Amino acid sequence: MFMARSLSRRRCSSTAAGDVPARKFTDVEGCCLDAREEQTVVSEIFGSLLRGRSTLPYFMLVAFEACGICRFALLLLFSPVYYFLNSCVSESSATRMLIFLTFAGLKVRKIESVARAILPKFFSEDVHPVAWPLFSSFGKRYVLTSAPRIMVESFARDFLGADTVIGTEIQATKSGIATGFVKFPGVLARVVKRNALKAAWKGSNAPDVGVGVCKNDFSFLSLCKVHDRPCCSPATGRSVLRALIRSLLQEVAALELQN
Repeated sequence: MFMARSLSRRRCSSTAAGDVPARKFTDVEGCCLDAREEQTVVSEIFGSLLRGRSTLPYFMLVAFEACGICRFALLLLFSPVYYFLNSCVSESSATRMLIFLTFAGLKVRKIESVARAILPKFFSEDVHPVAWPLFSSFGKRYVLTSAPRIMVESFARDFLGADTVIGTEIQATKSGIATGFVKFPGVLARVVKRNALKAAWKGSNAPDVGVGVCKNDFSFLSLCKVHDRPCCSPATGRSVLRALIRSLLQEVAALELQN
């Protein structure tokens, strides 16, 4: 994982007014954690604050808890399509597919309930051991993600201490039923993610530190004065997927025994 920061080289002091900060990626392990109380950090959650980059396991968990085994099986069936879209088409199209398959027809209150009661347990087991101490050392914390805000906001605020959570917004009817579509401007990916951060950013200066992991994060990391260079994730998310599937199958078996 790499981080982008408006700090000159490896120093921990703030960049002086009028100076042009160095544009480079820095490994988060080399970042100083001291004197961050007055600074701001902006981070993606998947692949950065969480080791796993894939959102699919968590969509599958929401589908199972909110709708049952049939919806879970549907997402499992479409998982190859998701990985194809994410790798060969775009993150936005892959996320749109997951949102539609998972949320269409569900009550928003039910989704929020799963996000508060179930998801934090699985998120907390995957917190990155290096990125989390860095994130928690800052006085002002922003979480910016392409995933639906409704899925991550509770965990980000209550467990990660985020002050602001910016994510994809889902559409719902007046009666509180999710349509499976997303609100304008769409999935927060690439330039849309950058624009969302610019709209939410209240400071006159650029964010002090930006934490990201893949090319889709370069657009918002550039606001933190980073050089767009390829970087890699500390985890692929497959281990998370296996753990979630194993847990879900155990719950199904327990329900069958009760019946």
